Amino acid sequence: MIDAAIILACAVLMRLRGGAFTTLTRLNPGTDGARGGFSVAVAALFLSPALGVTLFLGLIVTGWGPFQGLGLPSAGAPERSWMRWLPERLGFAPGTIAHDVLGLAQSGVVFLAPTAALLAWLVSPLAGVTLLGAGPLWPVAYAIPRIVRLPTIPRFASGQAWGECFTGAILGTALILSMKGL
Repeated sequence: MIDAAIILACAVLMRLRGGAFTTLTRLNPGTDGARGGFSVAVAALFLSPALGVTLFLGLIVTGWGPFQGLGLPSAGAPERSWMRWLPERLGFAPGTIAHDVLGLAQSGVVFLAPTAALLAWLVSPLAGVTLLGAGPLWPVAYAIPRIVRLPTIPRFASGQAWGECFTGAILGTALILSMKGL
């Protein structure tokens, strides 16, 4: 029961980090403020200050905004990001499913890498590999709202924004599995 509550909390926290906090409260902590708040809150859930540091580090070195549409056309020009380098070098055009799937998987791995290294050191190498293995699931998190029509929760989530909730749930699940040593 506690694990399910932590997974749900991680899902909600990831969505709050992704913009719902500002929408709900009308307070804008800025990108790094939202990243920091998310990292501190997840670290508190797991009683690990070091976890907060590595999650924040992962969030500042990556971002999956350019890929969240998972093949849907963007309203404006594609968001600039160093994370687009690999999909574009492989010949995938921005805004295509292949570009976005690869970009999301890559972003998930890069985001989780600092925390995976921490867990490999503190828990076991298998714990680090387990957490890192959750990164390639980021495209699945964004595919769910494309496949299943999910409800709109005003000022919290609708459409592709649900992908952030699912990435949070994946993160929470992977952290629990990693920290328990499977």
